[in-house]
Amino acid sequence: GDRETPMAQSRGSPRSPSGDAEEGSRELRSRASVSRVRYDDFGTRGGAELDKTSPSFLALLEVDAAVPGGSGGGDRIYAVGEGSVLRGVPAGEWNVEYARLNGMSVPHIFPAGDKASLGIVTSLAGADGKQGKKAGRGGGAGPEEQDAAKAATAFTPRKVAELVGRRRVLTVLAVKDQSERKMSLEQWADYWESPSKRQELGPLNLITLEFSNTRLDRCVQSPSLVREIDWIDHAWSRSSTACSDGAPAPALKGKASNSRTYPRVQKYCLMSVAGSYTDFHVDFGGTSVWYHLVSGRKIFFLAPPTQHNLRAFSDWTFASDAFLPSLLPGRFSRVELKQGETLFIPSGWIHAVYTPEDSLVFGGNLLHSYDIGTQVRIANMEQANHVPFNMRFPFFTKMMYFSIARYLLELRKLVDWATCQTTTFPPEPPTWTAGLHGGEVTSLKAMCHWCKQQEKRVATDKAAAEEGLRPRFVSSAQDFLSFALDIFSTVGEAYARAGAQGIRPSASVWKKKGAGKLKQSLLSLDNMPGIDLAQLVAAFPEIQPPELDEASGGAGDNEDWLAALQARSDWPRMDQEAKCRVAREIQAMTSSTATGIASEASASTEDLIEIFALDHSKLRTPLAEELQEGDHVEAKFRKSVKFFPGTIAGAASSGGKEDTYAIQFDDGDYDATVRRRYIRGLPCTDAWKSARVELHLQEMVQKERERKNKAASSRKRKATSPARPKEEPGVKRKRSLARLERFIEEKLAHVDFQPPPSPPTPPPTPPPPPLTPMERAAAEHQARVGQAFMANFVAFYSVFSQHEEVQQRELEAAQQRQEEEQRLQLLLHQQQEEQEEEERGRLAAGAAGPQGNRASSSSTATPMVPEVPDIPEVPMMPLDQTGVLRPIRKKEMKTVMI
Repeated sequence: GDRETPMAQSRGSPRSPSGDAEEGSRELRSRASVSRVRYDDFGTRGGAELDKTSPSFLALLEVDAAVPGGSGGGDRIYAVGEGSVLRGVPAGEWNVEYARLNGMSVPHIFPAGDKASLGIVTSLAGADGKQGKKAGRGGGAGPEEQDAAKAATAFTPRKVAELVGRRRVLTVLAVKDQSERKMSLEQWADYWESPSKRQELGPLNLITLEFSNTRLDRCVQSPSLVREIDWIDHAWSRSSTACSDGAPAPALKGKASNSRTYPRVQKYCLMSVAGSYTDFHVDFGGTSVWYHLVSGRKIFFLAPPTQHNLRAFSDWTFASDAFLPSLLPGRFSRVELKQGETLFIPSGWIHAVYTPEDSLVFGGNLLHSYDIGTQVRIANMEQANHVPFNMRFPFFTKMMYFSIARYLLELRKLVDWATCQTTTFPPEPPTWTAGLHGGEVTSLKAMCHWCKQQEKRVATDKAAAEEGLRPRFVSSAQDFLSFALDIFSTVGEAYARAGAQGIRPSASVWKKKGAGKLKQSLLSLDNMPGIDLAQLVAAFPEIQPPELDEASGGAGDNEDWLAALQARSDWPRMDQEAKCRVAREIQAMTSSTATGIASEASASTEDLIEIFALDHSKLRTPLAEELQEGDHVEAKFRKSVKFFPGTIAGAASSGGKEDTYAIQFDDGDYDATVRRRYIRGLPCTDAWKSARVELHLQEMVQKERERKNKAASSRKRKATSPARPKEEPGVKRKRSLARLERFIEEKLAHVDFQPPPSPPTPPPTPPPPPLTPMERAAAEHQARVGQAFMANFVAFYSVFSQHEEVQQRELEAAQQRQEEEQRLQLLLHQQQEEQEEEERGRLAAGAAGPQGNRASSSSTATPMVPEVPDIPEVPMMPLDQTGVLRPIRKKEMKTVMI
């Protein structure tokens, strides 16, 4: 896409997918029923073939509408009024505190009278080599800064060409077909002043003039808030953009220009003739834009960077077949900017610009900490859409590296404060950060993942490799980014979640596995993974740690090393830290302090210093269970009432009774048998405090010396040890196999290894079964008519085979049911025959019984058995008309069973 703001996202499809409407007015429906305004309806195949200067297109933009958003009640494409754009915010209150409280996600418009309060300077006073007058917040300003009309007449295209260079060649955009052409600034000034050339060439738009490090740079100053939060001014290494004395780098010409050493996107001059139009786009890298209209008038069409809007915009860049606001009805706001007014466009906002009058604009792009997530999301969208590298934010990935390193250094200050407690309150987050809140720390992890993704891509993408992906101080991107992710996940999130008071040496964040090692790596720059310390100090000179004098290394008497410490610049910090340690020891001696100060007040350095300065003579230092020779104590001399100071001279055995000690008192007396109950610790006097402070100072000096020696030895070892050559593939495996063979020869030579039995020979594979007639027919059909007809034949054969399988299964199921019914009928028939046989036998036995009884005994009376009538035979299986058994039905089976 094109860009009205300094640079913007590009795409491979036609550059300007704007829409052209029918001649005259166009009726627009409400948001719920607005239809897509397609270019096909107007006889074009896309946005590239549209005439952006035609009256029909201007009617579609509603550039002459009296009421923004169109007329006709609710029938409109654009939002009512100016949408979510804010006007009326006092310029004096638009500062870092306002940004941290309200964010930087809504466009702001400031009137011409707020120019001085914003800190904007547009003055020709600096064109002669002197820096122009700087306008502070609320401070006075010169006549040209107060009067927008005078500034408009002072800056003309001819004057800009004189200050920047008449021969400088730039890309100019033709509004009618959105094509590009080359022009020098002198040619552009001639075109601006010649009505005939305007008639011949049509409206042209110059939006690529970046004038940093030129004479015009001294005449223009960006808003104060922009200078306070811009990453280029605070996170990028100053060594590449500044001289040795800290002044801005001189203006260079031709190939010597330093545009290749840092992102030159901070100051742009945009000159547009009447009728110019820049299509919908998103500024490169998700940058925010400040936009001061020196002369003329502009109309902006803005839409917020919601997920739905960005997805629709990304799809629209590939297929520009419709007018973008018609795809997002009611989401675009129409804003008019007049002469002298200033507009701030946040990160990721989709916008287009129309110029009804000749206009000259000063503006610039910036990356900041208030919307890191949107900036990374836009960068990902540019990469997914294959935007050319010359249309992206220059050195974007390197800027991410610089910002990550700068955030690590700021967290290092917080961790150092939490460990040492040198001041009452933690160090205030710098103004260029958003306050180090939870969302900001989460976005930092997204930056780390972006850098990791680019490191993987740079190996295969030559264009990305030429960009210069990482700074010089990053020796190992994998180690550095992994370390940064761990820091942001532990220390950073703990600080963001609990605030500045949440980081303590005993906090839960330090109890996690590996957190202590991370803290030490963060505090010690020598041990920070993936960092070249010399290059890091060169990039950020302010982080170089103060060197420790040789006299403070422990050599010499106490006065020498103490005097050396007092001569150091950081002596107040070390002295306060030692006194705070002694105050914490005093608080640990008893649960409640004798001074009346609450124990929770120990979090403040001033309170600890106050506790240290109070009188603690009534508080005794605790003693160990077993006293050692040389310990300073107080004891009773020969069971006296008072205690006297002395030193343990030795321990004496008491035969199982209470332990006794030999004490040499300070006044010269000696007692060889002093019981343990008569010995107590020394009072916390000023002398004891001074001695403890010296002990802590010696400990701090010794630790610093050990750290420096360890770091020096590590650097020396890395410098002297030769780099191990990279092994060829397979060398490690061969070495392991050779080591295994030697082990077998030495240790297992006497073992008789029998080879495992060979596996049985598998049976030969049977030949494939012969083809069925249907398969043979299918093969012949495939060879005859080809693969296209074979697909239909296979589908028909599959349906036919399934039908045959279903019929076969139904037939088999019916046969099984019939066989089961026949078996059941046969079983019932056999049971009926057995019952009839038993009945006949019983009847026969009853008929022969009376005759036998009469023959055996005539005197015995035999009961009379009635005759049983004949039972007719009932066939168990139903018969058909021919007398043949037929299959029995369920109803008949039930009858037979009953």
